[in-house]
Amino acid sequence: MLGTITQIDMAQLRLLLRRGWVRRIRSVHIHHTWRPDHSQWKGQATVESIRRYHVEDLGWSDIAEHLTIGPDGTLWTGRNLDAPPASIAGHNGSSAEGPFMIEIVGDFDTGRDPFRDPQAASVYQTVAEILAAFEIDSSQIRFHNEFTGAKTCPGTSLRLPALRAAVDARLKAVKPAAIAVNEHARAYAARSSMIAASEGGRALDSGNAEPPYDATQAARAAADAASARGLFTQFKPADIEVFRSHVVDLERGQLSQGGAYQNSEFDLDELINRLDRWVAKRPNKVARVMFFAHGGLVSESAGLDIVLRDYEWWLANDVYPVFFVWETGFLEIFSQQRELQRDRRAFVTDPILEATLGPTVGEPAWTRMKDSAFLSSSPSTGTGKPGGAMLFLSKLAAWYATPNPQAAKVRFHAVGHSAGAIFQSHFVPALETAFNGVANAPNPVMNNVALLAPAVRVDLFKQMLMPRVGNSIGGLTVFTMERRAELVDNVLGIYRKSLLYFVRNACETPTHSTPILGLEESIRADADLVKLFGLGGSAGAAHVIWSPTSTTEGDSASKSEHHGYFDNDWVTMNSVMRRILAIPDSTPLPCPHLPEPDEPASTFPTSPERDLRQRASSHALAAATHAGGRRSAVCIGIDDYGVQSLNGCVADARSWASALTAGGFAVTRLTDRSATRQRIMDAMESVLAKSATGDVVVIQYAGHGTQVPDGNGDESDGLDEAWVPHDFEQGEFVIDDDIGALFDRYRNSGIQLVVFTDCCHSGSSTRLLFRPGAPELERHSRYMRVPPEIVARFSAKREAGQSGARFGGQDSIGWEIHYAACQDRQSAYEHGGHGDFTSAATKAMAKVAGSSMTYQSLADALEQAFTGNPDQTPQLRAPTGIGARPLFGSTRDIADGAASAGAPAAAPASDIGAMIAVTERLSAAVDALSKKIDDL
Repeated sequence: MLGTITQIDMAQLRLLLRRGWVRRIRSVHIHHTWRPDHSQWKGQATVESIRRYHVEDLGWSDIAEHLTIGPDGTLWTGRNLDAPPASIAGHNGSSAEGPFMIEIVGDFDTGRDPFRDPQAASVYQTVAEILAAFEIDSSQIRFHNEFTGAKTCPGTSLRLPALRAAVDARLKAVKPAAIAVNEHARAYAARSSMIAASEGGRALDSGNAEPPYDATQAARAAADAASARGLFTQFKPADIEVFRSHVVDLERGQLSQGGAYQNSEFDLDELINRLDRWVAKRPNKVARVMFFAHGGLVSESAGLDIVLRDYEWWLANDVYPVFFVWETGFLEIFSQQRELQRDRRAFVTDPILEATLGPTVGEPAWTRMKDSAFLSSSPSTGTGKPGGAMLFLSKLAAWYATPNPQAAKVRFHAVGHSAGAIFQSHFVPALETAFNGVANAPNPVMNNVALLAPAVRVDLFKQMLMPRVGNSIGGLTVFTMERRAELVDNVLGIYRKSLLYFVRNACETPTHSTPILGLEESIRADADLVKLFGLGGSAGAAHVIWSPTSTTEGDSASKSEHHGYFDNDWVTMNSVMRRILAIPDSTPLPCPHLPEPDEPASTFPTSPERDLRQRASSHALAAATHAGGRRSAVCIGIDDYGVQSLNGCVADARSWASALTAGGFAVTRLTDRSATRQRIMDAMESVLAKSATGDVVVIQYAGHGTQVPDGNGDESDGLDEAWVPHDFEQGEFVIDDDIGALFDRYRNSGIQLVVFTDCCHSGSSTRLLFRPGAPELERHSRYMRVPPEIVARFSAKREAGQSGARFGGQDSIGWEIHYAACQDRQSAYEHGGHGDFTSAATKAMAKVAGSSMTYQSLADALEQAFTGNPDQTPQLRAPTGIGARPLFGSTRDIADGAASAGAPAAAPASDIGAMIAVTERLSAAVDALSKKIDDL
């Protein structure tokens, strides 16, 4: 994604520098920010604000620099290194060669910020790493002020000769490391291109154009980014060759004979042959082989994407990976169990979700996965053949047993994520069985086992793995979230805890009481596990790492705050690697894991507010009863539209989330790629469904607004108003009919619903009867004209019943309280990194913090803020009598009036049978999957 800002460490920088960039670096340009200075430093938020200033105020394509160094010495990625920087007019180079630009946060003019450690040490080391990677000397370190007399940058207190001398002192120690980075490390870094591509813009300090946009480089960067995200849609011949070296593909426990990759016994023989050749290249060295099992609900293609994402990383650390891709995705589950019963009810709370989705979808799918895990490592599957994993093990043991001095140096390791822990619970004992009687078998036969957020039942773990720890298993480590983090995780914004709770409460028998190894409460409630993991005061035979840890370094660190993210979390994976390599924390990893370019969408604000204690506190606020009940909010902001992107909508969502969190709201945030149509609708339904009489719900949207053809004939002009979600190019829009229908199902619930829309034509975006005028298409307008081919996709889906009206009323003012950024015939605008409406609203609310503000007084403040602006006129649409009520105040005395306002209400929210939306979506998904299966 354009402009992704990611913190990296020095080892990760070293790896990225050696990833095989096309652009040749000829020099290093050093700048200081001047503003912000040291006193204004707030970590990632500061770097993001720098980027917004460069893009939104100066009009550049991206943040100017390739790397930013904070006062605390932290490193932050920026512009794609294969793109020239906006550094010094006339000296930016081209897409073929040019400078590497570093921005040091601070004001280093004499008497201002001191240039000292840890920032100075980080600058010296960083520049030395760059020089070593690109084989240039310190004479090519250049200060901004060398090229222009207009600026003192990077500050009058910095001396170029002294900086060059400090870099030279470190360069001698860095240069050997450039040779040490092997081909696999370069390939891994190249595949994990985490620094986003840039387009053309204006050069720094002048109106001169940057070098022309290089479409070839952009395409390459986009392909790299897709690879890093695991977005492969088909596999090339080179990918198949990778699979032949590293994949055992399974289906229902057997070798897969269909799908994206097929295995035969001959393929297993070839995998063993390639492993043999790899081992033979390591005379007198320990050869480590790692067996990886991915989690549940991972399709075959997604499992293969994991292979392509990480296999080079394992090899770069001198570990040979074997991935078991065991086809646990919904597509495979549905194709194997077409008789699935589908419950036609809505799931509006966690218990109801567990009671409905559990028996109909969750438990059958989960049982099927567990059966596949068992059959894979079974000597008999009822078909006359052993499981595919067992067949592989028999061939592995036979290879090991042949006279082969190198094989005796092999050490085995196992990693299982989520349901992959169930797979390993059967595979590890099967490995032991396969090697029984083999001369000089490894002792222990499995050197190390790492289970990441394990979804295995405690009783199965205690039966299959625990007795082997310290015997046939040399060491075992569990990485999983502490209980507070599990409780603030969610599944697709609908189920409000981690997936492990859903497994326990809905998929296992007996429900709600089956202990799951990945749950802290299950571990601490079992005396045997307390002893095993040393939680009772004495040392244990195994280890458990509670995520997120306070550190990101060493073999006992993890920062994952989502159940499904452990095998993507670079901190966790580096800890796993350290344990496999058995190296001390003080020794750098040969090839550190890189952060993912995009972490999963969180229901809570990100850095610097990601501290778990604050997140747990936010969760507690959601459950607490305020003066008028619970307070919940959904904040939506979309900048990244691919085409006609915006710049201030994500910032708007963050501003609203921050203000609402401070006001006691539990906030769910959807931004950019997480803000798809389905997720937006699901998030709004979820927050409404879990609310009750007296509760306050706020929904905020900032993004493009548009018009699409009216499919149900309720619009006089034939057009519906729509929010534009991230996946709009697939024909997905959030139309006014859908929003109105959703809201009106909760008309009689006694909830106070407040909506803020900062998009074009937002005046009636929650209601019917939209009458648009001609859109204004100025640069910073939030209007999007939808291309005809996308309109056609939308219309086709609407006709197919995947989108469309679910409400037949004709009221233009509903029971909700709606603040719109503009009238129906106007556009909403953004300047300075925020929407004009959002800026005015949040400022107005801040001015009266701690005092009484009514809904009408906020509307008056907004009207005053836009006085004299003919282009944008905010408005308040609400039932009569609401204006005098306190903003977000007590709602219990509003419920009756709200229920009586407007058209006749739909069935109350407590009537589960009347609320079928979620189940309809599930059924539609099942039908679509079934059709896809039939087409295949």
